[in-house]
Amino acid sequence: MFPDQFPNSLKLPMLGEDTAVEIHHFLEVAIQLFEARYGHQIDRYYEGLCKDHTDSPSIKSASEDPF
Repeated sequence: MFPDQFPNSLKLPMLGEDTAVEIHHFLEVAIQLFEARYGHQIDRYYEGLCKDHTDSPSIKSASEDPF
């Protein structure tokens, strides 16, 4: 999500540099822990989406398309 995609109701406060760095570090560690625990499930989910998309009968390879 990019800053211009945040809901209008989400207003982030101004932070001091030290506080911003501490929060950033906390979020990085939290993401690492989350991915260590659930990463395989997340990967499996996205692999399934890709497989569903590539197995779709509406998709033709370049060799199948006469044009």
